[in-house]
Amino acid sequence: MRKNLLIAFLAAAFVWPLAAQNHDGKDLPVMGVWQWNQRSLFDDSYYGVIDKITSETPFDLLVNFMRFPQYEVSSPVPHDKMKQMSEYALKKGLRFAPDLDIRNARVAFMERYPDQLQEMLRMLEVEAGTPEVVFAPILLSDHYSGSMMSPHKPVGSHLLRVVTYKKDPVSSEIDGTTVRDITDRCKVLVSTAENLTVSLPTDIEPGLTVNAIMAFDHLYPDLFSPQILTFQQELIRMYADCSVSGVCKDEWGFPPYFPRYYRTGYTDFWYSPNYDAAYRQRTGRSLLDDILLIGFPMKGQAAERIAAINQYTRLTYDRNVQIENDFYKTVKETFGEDAFVTVHSTWWPFPDKIEARKNGLDWWAVKRDLAQTDEVAPFSARTSLCKKLDSPVWYNMYYKIDLPMQMWSSALAGGRLDYLSYTLLFPQYMEAERKIHLLNFISEAPLDCPVAVIFGHNGLRNWAADGYDDSGVQVADAFWRAGYPADLIPSSEIENGSLKVDSEGYICYGRQRYQAAVLYQPELENLAVAEFFKDVKSTLLYETGPWTRDFNGQPLDAMNVLPASMQRYEDYNILIQNALLDLEKTGTAKQSEATGILDNNYFKLRDFTHASAMPGTTGHSRMLDGTYLNVAATRDVSGDPIHDFDADGHEVKVDAVGVVAVRFDDKGKLVAMAAGGLKSFKAGGLSINLPERVNVALKKGTDGRWHGSIQQEEIPAALTKITGDWKIVK
Repeated sequence: MRKNLLIAFLAAAFVWPLAAQNHDGKDLPVMGVWQWNQRSLFDDSYYGVIDKITSETPFDLLVNFMRFPQYEVSSPVPHDKMKQMSEYALKKGLRFAPDLDIRNARVAFMERYPDQLQEMLRMLEVEAGTPEVVFAPILLSDHYSGSMMSPHKPVGSHLLRVVTYKKDPVSSEIDGTTVRDITDRCKVLVSTAENLTVSLPTDIEPGLTVNAIMAFDHLYPDLFSPQILTFQQELIRMYADCSVSGVCKDEWGFPPYFPRYYRTGYTDFWYSPNYDAAYRQRTGRSLLDDILLIGFPMKGQAAERIAAINQYTRLTYDRNVQIENDFYKTVKETFGEDAFVTVHSTWWPFPDKIEARKNGLDWWAVKRDLAQTDEVAPFSARTSLCKKLDSPVWYNMYYKIDLPMQMWSSALAGGRLDYLSYTLLFPQYMEAERKIHLLNFISEAPLDCPVAVIFGHNGLRNWAADGYDDSGVQVADAFWRAGYPADLIPSSEIENGSLKVDSEGYICYGRQRYQAAVLYQPELENLAVAEFFKDVKSTLLYETGPWTRDFNGQPLDAMNVLPASMQRYEDYNILIQNALLDLEKTGTAKQSEATGILDNNYFKLRDFTHASAMPGTTGHSRMLDGTYLNVAATRDVSGDPIHDFDADGHEVKVDAVGVVAVRFDDKGKLVAMAAGGLKSFKAGGLSINLPERVNVALKKGTDGRWHGSIQQEEIPAALTKITGDWKIVK
């Protein structure tokens, strides 16, 4: 979903930081976003903006959003400006990562491939005797359209098919034996971008249902177009002569389809002849032939319907992943392996049917250089993406009035926020960010989440299944609220080999080893998912939800394949209660309970009704490298006092503000620390007493020496006694 980019600062620049640099040279970019102004394509105002950014901000990598009313990125005008400005910026130490998404060149795509546009197939049922049907399109618009660009507007319409059939008056199921094609008896009266009107025969047998099927073509590239990858590659390579250091892609997928569209009276699907061809290649059947079965239940064809829906939604997932990862590959080939591919793959900020329609819910399969989400995406998804991408931290784009709360709760969970620049005008916000910024200098590991909640990916996407629209976020949240953060992971991550079982019998996801795993709503998964758990010996296993059919809707006795050690519960609430008791018995260390609620209270997205668990703004957590984090900022956004505490059995005597992080070796010696507003510190063999408060971080290198980072020019004598190796950070 898209932020309100109309909030302007300095009229031209929108900048928000993403990360900080680590002292040991494994640099994470300090990244911002800059919305380019079309007017400024023809003057030299950007030089001044770059000068201001490089002199007054810490950013060293900017994402350039180039969404202009009159110029697409395929035009030489923005290309030449990017070439000019990127060269100047690079000389000033500032790198660019422009937005070269093909949605920024939709008109160019349409002009080159007028028959390769994305279609929305619309079905409308009417009673026999209805003289005509009138179809209206949806004006699809998102952050790649609106005030800056044309919406993904309809540009044409055409009739696909008209059929009649009988429906059971009780179950509303279609009797497939009664389906008749009457397209040749119908006449298209009007066919425009705004209207398709079709006359129907009036002598249809009373009691029959008539279903008219048509499609609107939209100003949007057909995702199954055979030319889309080539066009995407050409667009990226067009900028190969520019001094850019990366490229961004934001919220990719089919055009937006919001919850309110489900209430229009139509049954809608994404469609195109190319989509039909891909479906036929995979199934041996025409998508248009199966679309009635996909859209409506038919007597005696439950298994066939499940299989058809699964094939359709899996194609959505596979194709979007292919396009996203081809983008990633092309950027690396064009600009080098160090080129930065950024901005989030999430759109609707919740793993549900809305996101599944957009991209197949492909978040975990999409390549990015760092884990990124947006707005009110559940914390359990943010942390799991960290594990999949081996990202040291996750980043969530946020910009609402509860920003202070989001800043600190994110930090506590191993994350950071992306900020619109106007928010940093508040001194207390900047001071909070300065303190959180310190954590990047001592830790390169994400939050330790001892629990995995693995949800059935097929069932979530299949509207004929019991698990439809249910990713199990509420189960993951229950563990978060009890002090055991949980990663939310789709079952497709078993299928693609990302979830593994290590030599000691633990389930692992990247660097994360799980003490407990919940298999949630696995209906419609294949036997390979059940077989994955056979080698699990050490992770506690739980299952809830039916599993009686496979991907093709055929009977499956999966429960007899799952290991006997996997505890099965019909009620997931009882599962949670017992799992929490088991975790306590095993001595799994707790973290602070997630006491916050992440919902639509501040977000204010129409028809968004989800809520999920959010950590508080005061508490402790643990990173995978053993870093113990203590955060306090409930009363004051710039930080509350932090005094002595116990860090996993290590006594820490401290007087600091906002944040303190420590890490010890196996002998109890301190190897890393970071503290905001530090006055005094004593733990693990290190003692510090300062005359004035400072924001400071210390980390032992492989040479056994301390290396420090400090956010001021003058280094107190008490710190220079510890080490002479200091990095002064803006």
